[in-house]
Amino acid sequence: MSYTGAWDSWRAKQVNQIALNQGTQVIRIAIDGGEFNLGKMVFTLAEPNSGTNNAPIVSMSSPNSGSVVLLGSTQTLSASASDNGGSISLVEFFDGAVKIGEDSTPPYQINWQPSLIKTYSIKAIATDNENNKSTSSSISIIVNDENTCTVTSVEAEQGTFSEGYSVSFETIENDVIVTFELLDSDKDGVVSYLWKEFPFSEAPMNRVYGTKFSATLSNQTPGSTLSFACKFAYAGGMAVTKYFTYEVGTEFCETPCDNEVNLPNSQALTLPSGWSIFSTYITSSDSDITTVLEPLILNNQIIIVKDNTGMAYFPELDFNAIGDLIPGQGYQIKTTEACYILIPGQYEDPQNMPIALNVGWNTIGHLSTESIDADVVLQNLITENNLIIAKDFKGNILHPSTNFNSIGDMKPGEGYQLKVKDASSITYEYKDPCNNVD
Repeated sequence: MSYTGAWDSWRAKQVNQIALNQGTQVIRIAIDGGEFNLGKMVFTLAEPNSGTNNAPIVSMSSPNSGSVVLLGSTQTLSASASDNGGSISLVEFFDGAVKIGEDSTPPYQINWQPSLIKTYSIKAIATDNENNKSTSSSISIIVNDENTCTVTSVEAEQGTFSEGYSVSFETIENDVIVTFELLDSDKDGVVSYLWKEFPFSEAPMNRVYGTKFSATLSNQTPGSTLSFACKFAYAGGMAVTKYFTYEVGTEFCETPCDNEVNLPNSQALTLPSGWSIFSTYITSSDSDITTVLEPLILNNQIIIVKDNTGMAYFPELDFNAIGDLIPGQGYQIKTTEACYILIPGQYEDPQNMPIALNVGWNTIGHLSTESIDADVVLQNLITENNLIIAKDFKGNILHPSTNFNSIGDMKPGEGYQLKVKDASSITYEYKDPCNNVD
């Protein structure tokens, strides 16, 4: 309810479509911003079956919001709908404003095959026998292709390989299938064990055929990084592959020196509820922030976004003073709930994208695909005695003058605030996997 105009001016607020079960009810009143004066409240309950046909009640029942599904797979979209004083005549399903199907009989559901790699915003609209309509809250469904990364190598963590091995990571919906195949032809009685790097664990793998083995890692988070190796045990010995890192939901994994480096073609961001700072190392084909964040906007999950200069984007007001989302820049964001978004596009070489710093406070992004200790990233600023303080959105700090660092690693997808004495810049160095020099 908006401002009534004066302290002694009262206004009635009618709220429909609240399902009440038998027994005691608890009603919460939320006051959002500014001063308020609440003199009294009177609740009046409309009796059911009073002859009034209220608007229907509708909600999406499946799949769960945030589900990750495979491009072209058949998905069942279901909605729950009821009508007090009337009957449901139709339930329609929409992706944003685009209708994708309808059902007129319970259970209200349709089979749907997503045709694009994107985050869909699905809602249901119920119509009753008197043409009253209601719209459900939207759910997000993330559609990915079968993203596979395959590498062949002879590098060993332990022992040696005569001919080598191949490894592949494949994301299918929320699962990752890891496959290792031993190419050595001089080894007999081969079995394999999957090694997880941190925290270390070992688990037997399933034989596909011959010396090819696989394991399924269930319920993985898109955008998270996995690191695994394989121990091949055979008659008379054993050999362990190097560790390989893989970003879930992408075609990006670490590649040995004798292979072409496979760069990411997307970045998955997970945002907490409330305030946080995010960034990206991806340049989208359409970098307008309203386009990049559209799935979250359609779900009413964004309240405000602010850039390094204080320019803001207010989805509710359709006001965008930020313009494009720029890799390497940090953005403050306030969300209504924890949410996820996949940003497709092209990975930018961080050496070609120095991040300019103004005197005073700056909000920057993390351009590396890996987590790096904040002391390392900001080493030049610290050495030049230019960095006063650095902060992440959780309140952790790096304070050079007291040699205190509670930030730890700077992480892909997150943003950071820096305060510097003089104008400067930060350049992320490209990490050459073939020339690691400590």
